[in-house]
Amino acid sequence: MLKQKNKFKQSGSITVEGNPLLVAGATIELDLGDKFSGKYFIESSTHTIGQQGYTTTLQIRIAENI
Repeated sequence: MLKQKNKFKQSGSITVEGNPLLVAGATIELDLGDKFSGKYFIESSTHTIGQQGYTTTLQIRIAENI
């Protein structure tokens, strides 16, 4: 149960330029130049076309064991 809770210790959301390949279940590598850099698992994604163009908003969590 603790392992299940800990997998969300580093999580959040980001919005990036639209990309149809960014979907739930995929992983991404973030290079932020700090302790938050690393591989993240995409929990969910929302694709939007609006005034700012095509964007993708991702709900992510650290992917320690992937």
